Amino acid sequence: MCSQGLTLYDGYLYEGTGLHGASELRKLDPKNPSNVLQKHSLSSEFFGEGITYYKDRKGNHRMIQLTWREKVVFIYDADSFELIKQVEFETSTGEGWGISFIDNTCEFVVSDGSELLMFWDCETLEELRRIEVKFYQNNEIKNVKFLNELEVVRLGKEQYSILANVWFESAIVQIDPSSGDVERIHLFNSLYPNKTKVDEVFNGISIAEEENHSILYLTGKLWHSMYKVKLNIAN
Repeated sequence: MCSQGLTLYDGYLYEGTGLHGASELRKLDPKNPSNVLQKHSLSSEFFGEGITYYKDRKGNHRMIQLTWREKVVFIYDADSFELIKQVEFETSTGEGWGISFIDNTCEFVVSDGSELLMFWDCETLEELRRIEVKFYQNNEIKNVKFLNELEVVRLGKEQYSILANVWFESAIVQIDPSSGDVERIHLFNSLYPNKTKVDEVFNGISIAEEENHSILYLTGKLWHSMYKVKLNIAN
């Protein structure tokens, strides 16, 4: 499948897939991710992108799924996959790529293939702020473009980082959510070395609910495998 995003809820993996006519929200067995336990298909006019689990301000368990160029997000009941509503959105490029949830502020962080990350209110989807992701090299500031799939990782009660993979790169950048500075770069060049198609890009991150959130499930678009990796994410 054309994997576009991963998230974890109640011990199960959830995957968002893409392509027109093949976009789905899927519940997977984490011990055997090829085993699809539940799915919901999007209309063929939509190209599915990133997903994330979240709990809204009323305590309801929800899934949200971006679309690529249709400027619509779908919000589902996380257990039944019943469609609760669909909402139009805007980003700097007009596209949706990756999304994750910040639980202590009830915000989404969203990527659109640029160097920007946008923060949305979890109820209204109104943009609250945005940051420019950058790193320092030879005393120069350089932007990190093509930010893609996202995951928020908790480092403490009020402290967190944002993990983002970069389109066509075998890397995850760890980002300070306040400044946009890249804190670390995690390389995965040997994770899936036998690519046969140019579109087989790194494209899925989910944090496991174990070992202080240091376990990642990782996959990619058109990959035939999913990997469970322990990552040093502490500052």
